[in-house]
Amino acid sequence: MGTAQNRAPFEAFVARRWVALACGLIAVGATLGMTGTATRASPASRAALTYEAVDQIPAYVVEAPEWTADVRDAPLERALVAFDINTHDVTFGPLTLVGPHDSYRIFDPSQSGGTWAGPVELSPDGRYLMTGHGQQTQLLDVTTGRTRMLRAGAPLAWSPDGRQAVLAHFDGDKDAYPVSGQIRIVAIPSGEVLWSIPLEPGPLPRSVDAVLSPDGSTVLVQRHGDLYAYRRGSGVVWHRSKSIDSLPGQLAWNPDGRSVAFDNTGLCLVAADTGKTNRCLNWRFPLSQLTDAVQTFGSPEIVAWEGQTPTISVGNAVVRVSATPEVLLRTPRDTRHVKIASSRVRWIPRQPGLPDPGPAIHRYRPIINIGGLAIVGVGVVNVAIRLRRRYARRPTR
Repeated sequence: MGTAQNRAPFEAFVARRWVALACGLIAVGATLGMTGTATRASPASRAALTYEAVDQIPAYVVEAPEWTADVRDAPLERALVAFDINTHDVTFGPLTLVGPHDSYRIFDPSQSGGTWAGPVELSPDGRYLMTGHGQQTQLLDVTTGRTRMLRAGAPLAWSPDGRQAVLAHFDGDKDAYPVSGQIRIVAIPSGEVLWSIPLEPGPLPRSVDAVLSPDGSTVLVQRHGDLYAYRRGSGVVWHRSKSIDSLPGQLAWNPDGRSVAFDNTGLCLVAADTGKTNRCLNWRFPLSQLTDAVQTFGSPEIVAWEGQTPTISVGNAVVRVSATPEVLLRTPRDTRHVKIASSRVRWIPRQPGLPDPGPAIHRYRPIINIGGLAIVGVGVVNVAIRLRRRYARRPTR
């Protein structure tokens, strides 16, 4: 065995090697971690949104496969379908977004916008998604993966062209009484308030619904069973009270602009200019004719019109409510809400292929990030151990 003086150069050489190796491991781990962070901050760019494109509706959609990429990391050209599953507890599960060519992505609104209260609305062109967070709206641009918070209120509906949104703002905290506030029409994506409608003081709960007319001039508001039309620059043009349950979604207003649907044990159409009832449709009866029974819990939501014939989302199915009803889209069991890019789908079902969960680097981002951190940790520990041993072996003077 050599003397301490002979061993010193060799030990110094080994220590330098370990330090170099550890630094290399740290650099690799940091690079992996930084790559993940940078990609999240600057999502992969995609081709410009093709506004004229229309895709056939898939005959069914499934829950997002495990390790499906987050839309914030791997944006879509647009979302054709957005849905979430009822978790039967106080939380809301992540949304599944389905784009062209059976591309699947997930989006958890709670990860970037605080507590998610449940509301979700997909723009008619499939580009934007609104989710409700208290009295604010988180706006996701599906084509870039970026989000921003609109402070004007919680989401109620989109305009038919997707350039405006209807938000609700209430005064005071959730227990404030009487309940007052505003319906605000904002520009998208800026969130600038274009005009607003006052909500006169009323009873609890703090609930309201509204839809915007196809020409953007009039808002129909439903509150505590009352229904009234408010025209920009003119105020209330008509009002009726008839225990109206709800407005069946942001497409409650027929595209012809002449009639609006509301739900009151059936779908009833009222004249948009007077509020008088034209006709009512018992939507449950056609569904009972289907051999494969459709779940009919909850209220229907209109997702498309063919003349005066609505297509509705109810339970876990989307159905054309005609003399011979037709199931156009099936969603997973326990679907809570399903939203469809109404102006970017052709209502002819197609058999879908296997779900495409997105690029592997984005699917396995959690593993990559954890692996990078693990490598950094191992490197730091090794450096600390080797340096400690090196200094422990130094002869004392």
